[in-house]
Amino acid sequence: MQTITTVTLTPGEFRAIIKDAIRDALNDYNKPEPSDGWPAFVSRQDLAARLNISPQTVTAWERRGVLQGAKTGRIIRYSRESVMNALKIMKK
Repeated sequence: MQTITTVTLTPGEFRAIIKDAIRDALNDYNKPEPSDGWPAFVSRQDLAARLNISPQTVTAWERRGVLQGAKTGRIIRYSRESVMNALKIMKK
């Protein structure tokens, strides 16, 4: 069973809570990228170019489960973390 609690806030208190939540979200969003020049997410073509491999190799790594992509609509992007993990696996 779920417990529901109601709280009464003044408009000023409500504004302050929303303002803090937005500020925290923007601070997380605007974190600088690592200094090595890799963005947080890359496309298949960009990843292939950065690693000097073909886009088909990137697809093969994904099919084998070595690399995991995140699909947004029809576009697949690869996270920096996923790429680094795949490189460690391929290095073995």
